[in-house]
Amino acid sequence: MRLPDHLAPSFELRACLREAVGELSAGLRTGGDPLIVPIPPSAPPGPDWPHHHAAPELFIQLSGTTAFVFPHGRCALAAGRMLLMPSMLGHRETQIDRPGRYAHLVLTAPLPGVVGYHLHTRRRDGERPRIVAAAAVRTPRAALVAQLMDELVRASHGGMAQAAEARLGGALLLLATIADLCAGGVSAGAEPDLRSERCERLLHLHLHETDLSVGQLASWLGIGADQLTRSFRRATGTTPMARLGQLRMQRAVSLLATTAVPVATIAATTGFADPAYFCRAFRRVHGLPPGRWRRRRGEQHNAG
Repeated sequence: MRLPDHLAPSFELRACLREAVGELSAGLRTGGDPLIVPIPPSAPPGPDWPHHHAAPELFIQLSGTTAFVFPHGRCALAAGRMLLMPSMLGHRETQIDRPGRYAHLVLTAPLPGVVGYHLHTRRRDGERPRIVAAAAVRTPRAALVAQLMDELVRASHGGMAQAAEARLGGALLLLATIADLCAGGVSAGAEPDLRSERCERLLHLHLHETDLSVGQLASWLGIGADQLTRSFRRATGTTPMARLGQLRMQRAVSLLATTAVPVATIAATTGFADPAYFCRAFRRVHGLPPGRWRRRRGEQHNAG
């Protein structure tokens, strides 16, 4: 897989994804099976597995190898293969430290009408991989991408008849849909892609990252940090980091209200590195620690 030395956060990232998808599709059509689909979880992840995603994610390994560990096992994703991560599956991922280039692409559709994708890479041996380019764009096909990912997980582990054929067909259709999005400029048919809107979508997609910063967001958008802050404040009345705090708290409230996920896991899932700090921040906003807030809400729901 050819990987450009300097990626812009839009066209070249899309071209890189398009090339990867083409190679994977060719491998599927010639009888190979470059797809790994781990077993989906039967229960919410516990505190030992704080890293998980609310929507499925497609990992495409471009170079090097990524090691994944799950509650039920492990696997290694080598270059030229892809892994479809089921939603809410706790996992750990680490780069296998070998000489040479390392990069993987991640694609997801966790928000209505939005497809997000980013490139995780390192440039030198011994360097810690990081996200060097990201995009979150509106497209009418986002719902189809999400649906195909869910169906592919079921086809891989649902015990359905002709599972191999359904799995192959689902993988090819998913890759073909992604290729069409790339060829058409992903956001085709959507409203004008203003910087503040693009920033808002990136905040939604990456709020779980504890080290997310204005500088990183600005680099993904191809502008300066001060320029991003000014334009975002002009459009929304607040700063990107203040908005990030609001979104993290909204996601935490949703998880507390609708799942049995432990508080410490919710803290990690919403970008709080320290569960104690998360509890203090939650209490400042809602007047109660998260555990007591959840219990009181349950009591009120049962009483009603």
